[in-house]
Amino acid sequence: MAYKEELIQFNIENNTTDCVINVPLFSQSAPSINATTKYQWQIVLADLLCGCWSIIINSQTYFINFDGTLIGLQNGFNNLGFGFACTTTIGGNTFLYTLDNTNIYGAIQTCYCITTSTTTTTTTIAPTTTTTTTIAPTTTTTTTTTTIAPTTTTTTTAAPTTTTTTTTTTTAAPTTTTTTTTTTTAAPTTSTTTTTTTAPPTTSTTTTTTTIPLANVNISNTFFAGTIDDVQVNGVSITGATFPLPIGNGTIGTTNQIGTFSIEVFYSGVSLNSHIDCTDSNSVTSCTNMIGAGSVTFTSQVVNTSVDVNILSADSNC
Repeated sequence: MAYKEELIQFNIENNTTDCVINVPLFSQSAPSINATTKYQWQIVLADLLCGCWSIIINSQTYFINFDGTLIGLQNGFNNLGFGFACTTTIGGNTFLYTLDNTNIYGAIQTCYCITTSTTTTTTTIAPTTTTTTTIAPTTTTTTTTTTIAPTTTTTTTAAPTTTTTTTTTTTAAPTTTTTTTTTTTAAPTTSTTTTTTTAPPTTSTTTTTTTIPLANVNISNTFFAGTIDDVQVNGVSITGATFPLPIGNGTIGTTNQIGTFSIEVFYSGVSLNSHIDCTDSNSVTSCTNMIGAGSVTFTSQVVNTSVDVNILSADSNC
């Protein structure tokens, strides 16, 4: 007796949003399943015609090639293997979005294509003409073209500053004078001998060592898009931190400005409404909304060596 076995494949269709996501029945690894983090980009339909866009995912640039349609853009996004793309219309504007708790998405650049071009250069050598002039000396002009290599910047974290003060005190010993008088009665002659003894100077050396205290400043960048470019305490940049700080990264720096001062945070490339929090050494948190490029200043911030200062950038307003 013969038996026939068949493998049946099912797909689960999730259309709770305004687009359809087909996921294999037994798949557990699709990032968009049950995801709550939403990434959204406004798009211009006319830009679809070029058919080649780019997107930053996990701080890396990926290229999306498609057929110039909105459906083609979604399929090209899905072919990257990270999440599922959906579209929606809000107030007459079209948005592309995805739900993903696993990956971190950055900005989309439209009509960003990789092209290869070949340039052919033909050089025709003219006849050589030699002219000899005996009236004036020959002047030779040499043109030198220098190509400047890319600049490499090395950031060195300085150790705490140590100040050494040396004080030298010289104390002169008192002068001792001894006078000896000899009188001779044989003749009316008097002889006087004077002896002076000077002790060498005494030298005293005192060495004082002072260590300047340093406070820690922790910075975290969780912007949707944008960088943290610098942090200054009392107008002095912190040392030891890595700038510019890209999204999804953190860094730690130190400052020797101990006390109550203003803290200024510089940023750029912030494309959506966002905010920056500053928590000082007294655990007091201040929040300021921002977008674009510039800086925000937090006044009357307590900075000490016991509790770190924490700076956090994030999406949406305070």
